[in-house]
This record gives sequence, structure tokens and C-alpha cells, in this order.
Amino acid sequence: FSRMLNTFLSGYLRSYVQAEVTSVEELSYYEFSNSIVNPAIIAIIDFHPLTGQVLIDLSPSIAFALIDRILGGSGKNYDEIRTFTEIEITLIKKLVRQILELMIDPWENVIELQPTLEKMETNSQFAQIVSPNETVALTTLNLKIGDVEGMLNICIPHIVIEPILPKLSTKFWFSSISKTITDEDKQSLKNRVEKSKVNVSAILGS
Repeated sequence: FSRMLNTFLSGYLRSYVQAEVTSVEELSYYEFSNSIVNPAIIAIIDFHPLTGQVLIDLSPSIAFALIDRILGGSGKNYDEIRTFTEIEITLIKKLVRQILELMIDPWENVIELQPTLEKMETNSQFAQIVSPNETVALTTLNLKIGDVEGMLNICIPHIVIEPILPKLSTKFWFSSISKTITDEDKQSLKNRVEKSKVNVSAILGS
């Protein structure tokens, strides 16, 4: 997902963008919501066909840089702390909807996901999707747009993915891969092996 996001944002913004996963951890929803800085950009996502919602939390610095690039600016760092305008929220909503389409392919081996944006909040107090003690999986991506750096957090409650937990193991992924090998596959593999160059060295005596 991080590679797809990197490619999408670089093309969408026509600017150098770097996205990489920095951490994946398990914690309570209370811990996560308390770590969100206000004002914030919080997208509440319906994870259909799974029951429940997930959150995407975007750093204000990254949000302002995205808005600036979308409106033709250079995407420079914005130090002033203020709330987002209705126009800015609308622009971010459009971008989030396109980002959600990138989440479909990474999940295709597990479930035919159809995520949709339900609403956007700028205050974590209005984004209580589960009880405070509910366990969540938090994936943090570090985003860099030019000289601006910030975080994108994806918060997935345990209760949402509980029905598909058996499918989230690597054992399931490999067992679902087709093992049928055609004659073309064999010939292609043979051709590649024959063209491979291997360095061979020998030691004689001592």
C-alpha cells in the first residue's frame, strides 16, 4: 500500500513524495485517540463488507502541504496552527476517496474490500468509532512531500477484522496461490536459468 500511495501522490501532485511504513503496533483506541493532535484531519471509513469503521489520521502539516500543491503552490511547510476551512476539507475529501481505491488491491487476497468515506472530522472527540478500551491495529506511514514531513495513521479496530482473522496469516496466502504450472512456465524458467551468469571460484591447496 505504501508503494502504491507513493506512486499515486507523486503523480497526483506532480511532486516528489516519499511514503514508507514506520511502525505497526497493537494498542487501545484510547491511547490512539489521545495521541491525535487537534486540529486534525480524520477520515472515518466504512470498511464494507466488514462491519464497522476504520480511521485514517493525517498530520496537519501534510494536509496543508497537499492542499497547497493541489491549488498550484509549492507545497511548502505551513507553521501556523489553525482550523481547516470548508474548501480545504472538500479538497482533502476528494483526495482521500482516491486513496481509498488504493486499499482494494492489497486486501484482494483476503476480502473484496469496498471502502467508502463516511465523513471527515477535525477533532478526535468526534471520531469515537469504538469503545476506548477496544484493541486496534495502528499502522503508521511516514510521508515526505518536498521538505514537509508528517504521519499518516491507519487505525483498524480488532472487532472490524475479527471475522477474517484466519485469512490474515501468510499460511493462508500461500495455500490460496494456484499451484498449476504450464509448459510455458517450465520453458520460461528453463530459458532464464540457461541465460543466468554465475561466478565460480576455486581454491587449490591452501
